[in-house]
Amino acid sequence: MRTRYSYEILAAAICLLLAYGTASAVIVTEIIDSTGDGAGNTIIIAQDVITDSLRNAYVSGFFLDHVFEVQPDGTTTVILDGPTSGGLLDGPARFAIDGVDNLYVSGWDGDDAWKIEPGGAATQIIDASGDGAGNTLNTGADVAVDSSGNVYVVGGTSSNIFKIEPGGAVTEIIDFNGDGTGNIFFGPRGVAVDDAGNVYVTASNSNNAFKIEPGGTITEIIDETGDGLGNVLDLAWGIAVDGDGNVYVTGSGSANAFKIEPGGTITQIMDISGDGVGNALEGPRAIALDSLGNVYISGSVSNNAFRLTPGGAVRLLIDGTGDGAGNLLDSPESIHVDAFGTVFVAGRQTANAFELATECGDSIFNPLGGEECEDGNAVDGDGCSSACEVDPCYSCSGDPSLCVAEIPAGCTDPGKGVVILKDNPSDVRRDRLVWRWRKGDTTIDQFGEPTVDTTYELCVFDDSEVVVSTAVAPAGTCGNKACWSTITGKGFKYLNKTANEYGVSRVSLKESKGKGKLLFKGAGAGLLLPGPVGAERYFNQTSEVNAVLQTSDGAQCWQAVFTESTKNNASLFKAVFP
Repeated sequence: MRTRYSYEILAAAICLLLAYGTASAVIVTEIIDSTGDGAGNTIIIAQDVITDSLRNAYVSGFFLDHVFEVQPDGTTTVILDGPTSGGLLDGPARFAIDGVDNLYVSGWDGDDAWKIEPGGAATQIIDASGDGAGNTLNTGADVAVDSSGNVYVVGGTSSNIFKIEPGGAVTEIIDFNGDGTGNIFFGPRGVAVDDAGNVYVTASNSNNAFKIEPGGTITEIIDETGDGLGNVLDLAWGIAVDGDGNVYVTGSGSANAFKIEPGGTITQIMDISGDGVGNALEGPRAIALDSLGNVYISGSVSNNAFRLTPGGAVRLLIDGTGDGAGNLLDSPESIHVDAFGTVFVAGRQTANAFELATECGDSIFNPLGGEECEDGNAVDGDGCSSACEVDPCYSCSGDPSLCVAEIPAGCTDPGKGVVILKDNPSDVRRDRLVWRWRKGDTTIDQFGEPTVDTTYELCVFDDSEVVVSTAVAPAGTCGNKACWSTITGKGFKYLNKTANEYGVSRVSLKESKGKGKLLFKGAGAGLLLPGPVGAERYFNQTSEVNAVLQTSDGAQCWQAVFTESTKNNASLFKAVFP
């Protein structure tokens, strides 16, 4: 890309480094409304939403006993309802989905749970009789499934949890007695399970949560005292667990959320203040996690949803205005995030569901969606590009991202040489960077494997600020041929007749005994010299300049330092190394 920066401060460095490889505002899309499938199967009370590996979304229509599938193209169908289940599906409440896309739904009024296979076959896996040994299931409040296919169903008013094994065996794993030491389990609402088979459950009426180990040991992990610092837990509702064993619980009545670490440390991570800038969190019920440690919480009373980063930053994702086009959000009691960082929220009272996707420039860093950085704008030249990719010769961190230019150090000095940076305004195909050195030996293996996995970057720094930047990625196809090819026994070359996104059309990496050579030819986009600051001055004649070549894996790096250029005008920069 041709970009111009601040050239008042004049000092230059030329470097070739490792390149890396998109997130305007959250895009809110209503994916289903009260009309349901548009064929007469309507929604009254949208209770839950979840997605499968193919990004099909499932929405439970609680009052009219429907389970809807919404495909990515918007096609909506009913995959299970009262009539097709013999009238047994009654009040579909919560969903879970396993690794092969079997969908599980709990029946609030049906006192049961169902398994729906990808092909549509539906099976009732538990009913009101519970385990058949006198422990009944009353009110299917929630459902979860572990990696072994065991399903866990919450009995909301029977105050118990059942485990249903793949073979059909049903076992009650906790009841009203809780841990059996006086900490009761009353009015359970949420259930989650970790990779080790530990089950975690919340109880709204007893204001607590428990961990149930595979061997049957039951431990209360939080009670109504919350964190013990005055932040209480009232109406424990949603629950989730991450890969490190940290458990997250919402207090619907106390308008907060807690993190419970494996060692027992309890921290309030969010309270009624919400994002702290006027968007309150009230009646939080659902909670979800992504693989990067972000926490998502919906406020059923405040009609909104938030994202909380591991660093503690809170961002409002959606509020009662819904998509801003007249489709409102009321009483979101569910929230779900898929493997790509896309969030889904169901509006219980508005009988609809929304998809919340991110765009580059919205300040929400979403690497799961392909973003490498997110600095809150969609402009180039500031380290994080308009495509939310890290610009050449920058490193970015944080959420939103802070990007800084980097000049590597500690590289091998290849000896005396010359650097030429040429800009040809009349023929951009003649723009080029050439770096030759005359002493150090250079062998083909030192260049890495650009035909497979070695990326190169070209940057020009002006007092540690990037003036010119360009990059060449490994492999890829240019026209009908591979972009990179091997120069037998000598090195590698890159050829792209139309030039890549940074304007590079040709690169030559050649080994040589004391005559190493690096050549970049561009289509102008990356090799524009900075404009003059004072008569015929383009770089500071007295400042130290660094030329650096580094393979993307960091295995090889060359660097030379010089302080005086021999050519420095509008179209040519040339410097000779000592």
